[in-house]
Amino acid sequence: MLSIDIVGLTGACSYALDCIEAELVNIKNKHGKRVAYISVCMAEYWAIQGEALQDLAMCALLHDNALTQYISEELKKDSVIDLKKDLSEEKTNLHCIYGEKNITKLPFKTDVSNVILYHHEHADGTGPFQKKWNEIPLFARIIHLADTIDIIGNNMGSGNNSWNFICQYLLKNRDGLFDSECVNAFFHAFTHSESFICLSEKIILYFYPKDNTPGCTKQACGFSERYPQFTEKGAVILGVSKDSVASHKRFEEKYGLAFTLLADPERKVIEAYDVWKEKKNYGKVSMGVVRTTYLIDEQGIIIKANDKVKAADDPENMLEELA
Repeated sequence: MLSIDIVGLTGACSYALDCIEAELVNIKNKHGKRVAYISVCMAEYWAIQGEALQDLAMCALLHDNALTQYISEELKKDSVIDLKKDLSEEKTNLHCIYGEKNITKLPFKTDVSNVILYHHEHADGTGPFQKKWNEIPLFARIIHLADTIDIIGNNMGSGNNSWNFICQYLLKNRDGLFDSECVNAFFHAFTHSESFICLSEKIILYFYPKDNTPGCTKQACGFSERYPQFTEKGAVILGVSKDSVASHKRFEEKYGLAFTLLADPERKVIEAYDVWKEKKNYGKVSMGVVRTTYLIDEQGIIIKANDKVKAADDPENMLEELA
């Protein structure tokens, strides 16, 4: 039986669209992936998990799926049109309408009606369709904030100046452009400038068995203590286990972890990366997460995979890989 990684396929389509848009309207590459990352991190605030989280990621990856279609149609009408101005001021609703129609046949597991259609709406009802925040699907509200913040962050670059501006912008536009709940969710996910990462960087993606166990604690604290060194080398860290969002929150708070932990209780990501395997412990065979660390480059390509990880040594070893 043919098995298709729908999220991976969606990510590939998103990247292809981003490349075209980068040429046409100077939108930076991997915008869709960054919006998806911000959206998924914000989702922890509502404890969104499993199929719903997967659908949110897919919607975020494809939030501008019809932008190229819209651009092509406008260029046919007027080859000298100022697309960037036109998109921002007049016809934003058109690519939302096209985009909503385009995704109707995709295999979503939950109801994502109107998510793409309303992803440019403002909380106060001043958006293209004049819908207020309580009339807009939660996923659309999340993607709207993530989309806007990524554009600001990538236009300004990384660092404290960018982070401070983003904080001021969100607070200034709370209950205007963005609803308070989504603003709170963003600050819950990103507590300081170092935690607000851009996916133009390398990623250390590590899978571990369980929160608060001795080896996993050593590994997590080792990464956290060296986090400034990783950011200096242009890399960020993401940890994944099958623990719940609540468990991750307790683990992060107990040890003051400086990076993001992702919950995967349904093992979708874990199995996609082939780290759910038979394990032998004191002669007993059982299924579990095999401690594994991946180094992923700026293009999303795995350039190093290690499934013979020693928890205490892993952070220093990954730093050396970045040297």
